[in-house]
Amino acid sequence: MKVIIYYINLESRVDKNEHAVNLLSAQPIPYIRIPATSYTDVASSAGDYFYKKITTAVKTSHIRACEAFLASNYEFALILEDDFNFNVNIFRTSIERHIDLMSRREINYLQLGYLGFGDAREKMSKLKKFLFGLLEFSYSVSSLILNPFSPVVFN
Repeated sequence: MKVIIYYINLESRVDKNEHAVNLLSAQPIPYIRIPATSYTDVASSAGDYFYKKITTAVKTSHIRACEAFLASNYEFALILEDDFNFNVNIFRTSIERHIDLMSRREINYLQLGYLGFGDAREKMSKLKKFLFGLLEFSYSVSSLILNPFSPVVFN
């Protein structure tokens, strides 16, 4: 199985880089650091809205990781942000199982995780905060019901 891990890390976050390297060096899959785009590097064409700049920066970083994968000879890539966490002992088996499942179901792209509302939530009305919280909670519960034994955390 030809799989590689790309992890996205801001140059300034040496602590998160150390965290990522410590976990990744304990497992057998090769990995490469992808320099993250900071929201401060996003052109003003993204607007002045803080959340939109962050979203644009995150998407730009992920696109950079996808481009690195497409230019490689690997069949599969796992793209992580530098704050990931996993149990090293079950990681390899879990990845192999998910890649096998993706191959059998002809899934060629799978996104796990999401970009939360973070600082943007502070500016929302109480009603909007409640509705977004309810939506996120409902999605988490339905994922748990649909995939109760999955080692992948859906959110």
